[in-house]
Amino acid sequence: MSNDIIIINGPNLNLLGEREQSQYGSITFEKLKSKIPENKILILGDMYELGEFSNNEHQNIIDFIEDKDFMKVYLVGDIFYNCKTKSKYFEKFKSTEEMLKSVIFQDFNSTNILIKGSRGLGLENLITS
Repeated sequence: MSNDIIIINGPNLNLLGEREQSQYGSITFEKLKSKIPENKILILGDMYELGEFSNNEHQNIIDFIEDKDFMKVYLVGDIFYNCKTKSKYFEKFKSTEEMLKSVIFQDFNSTNILIKGSRGLGLENLITS
């Protein structure tokens, strides 16, 4: 079985499928979300661009996704590592390297994985390993 990797990035996801369809395709973000099956994993890395509001905003992100329908949520980086989590499906790592040593991605056949974080963390190394 082949694994598809879809990388979705950018501040204008609401325009997906509406502008420059020849380059970006015609599927809207809402349609794309509706096609994602049940097996969902979220990998969130520290988002350095949040600046002085960083600690509060990272906690707000966790609070927002706490009751969502994810199979597993991996948090990567010092900021997320220090946030409070209540759900048992959260797992924290201080670095991408630490996560690479602990998580075996071959175990995630038929799973959709969303990865988001600042480039400084090197989360892209998760999909090349």
